[in-house]
Amino acid sequence: MGLITSLLEDGAGGVFTPTEIPLTAEEWITWNELAMGQEADLRWTITNILNRERTELPREPEAMRNWAAWLVLTSLDWIGMQ
Repeated sequence: MGLITSLLEDGAGGVFTPTEIPLTAEEWITWNELAMGQEADLRWTITNILNRERTELPREPEAMRNWAAWLVLTSLDWIGMQ
C-alpha cells in the first residue's frame, strides 16, 4: 500500500490524478480510510485482485500511476465502496 500512496499522493494530503484513470478526492479519501482502519481487509482485497488479474508492475512513472489508480478503484469496487 505504500507504493500506491507514494505514486498517487500529491504531498499535501490529496491525490495526484493520473490522466487515463482519474480518481476523485472522495475515492482517494475512502481508500486511505480503509488503509488506516481496515488494513487487513484492504491487503486481502489487493492481493486477490493482483493474483486474479496477474498484472505486471509497469516501469514508466505515468504507467505506474495509472496502475496504482486502477488498483485503488478496483479494490474499492471489490469492497463495494465506490
